[in-house]
Amino acid sequence: MSIDWKVRAVNDRFVLDAHNTGKLTFTVSNTSMEEQRAIFDVEPGENAKRAWFTVENPNRPISGQGSATFLVDLAVPPGTPTGRYEMKGLAYSAQLAPEETSQSSQRVTFDVKRVPRTMPVPWWMIAAGAVLILITGAVVGYLRGRQDPAPTAPQTLIIEAESWSSTATVTSSLAGSPASVGEQFDACCGNVSWSGGAQLLFNGKAAGDKLTVSFNIPTDDLWQVSVVRTTAPSYGNTIYTLDGEQLGNLFFGYTANTIKTSWIDAGTVKLTAGEHTLSLVVVGRTQGTGFDAGIDVIRLTEVVPESTPAT
Repeated sequence: MSIDWKVRAVNDRFVLDAHNTGKLTFTVSNTSMEEQRAIFDVEPGENAKRAWFTVENPNRPISGQGSATFLVDLAVPPGTPTGRYEMKGLAYSAQLAPEETSQSSQRVTFDVKRVPRTMPVPWWMIAAGAVLILITGAVVGYLRGRQDPAPTAPQTLIIEAESWSSTATVTSSLAGSPASVGEQFDACCGNVSWSGGAQLLFNGKAAGDKLTVSFNIPTDDLWQVSVVRTTAPSYGNTIYTLDGEQLGNLFFGYTANTIKTSWIDAGTVKLTAGEHTLSLVVVGRTQGTGFDAGIDVIRLTEVVPESTPAT
């Protein structure tokens, strides 16, 4: 039996938080014509440890010519020396010896940062804190008698995705079959009616193809991201990355007919004012005949804390 797995990480690096933890998605493709069961594992690089990594549901079937995504959690323990480390994703057939069918992904790096050590709190700081609590309580009691100002209305940004058709950058995983991006209008697809009369159409050619755009945020704050997508017979499965880190869940693009979705919650993230990059990454397909993807409109809503009414 000849089985050729293809393994690819969505990004070439883990983005770690202040505690040196992060997540990254890998795509495993079955190039044979029959369903095969794949086992996904991790190859730690020099000085990295296998115990740092956790793979969700590592043993699963993949249909012939199909793909599956595997989420890898990374948690670097405290005390690990700072510096750059690396790893690879590894897939092999459950039915055969690992050395007969194993295939690795590209090299993925991650930078371990120094985690500040927690120091004991001196007694005098505890005493000062108690005094501060008493003063704060008095101030709060005073302010409760005053009327709070009306909360600031949250800002909302609406982006018609087709407006990116001329500025988006495309990364293709197949040298001889480049992916492309363009604007697609309502008239193409029967009863579909997109916002603004068009959508952004990404013509992917294989798993790993990526579309990247940029946008600007006016203020530092939490922002809730929502999107209206399209499903169709030739559409593949995709994920988003925002500034290099995965945003939201896997989106399954296949339906027997072309359908516009309702608003989909992609998650809430902390963003700074200025430019950010959003990528749409094709990670595989299920029943679809291709690796296309469609985006109608994206909405970013500022998350404003609720004010506490006066009592």
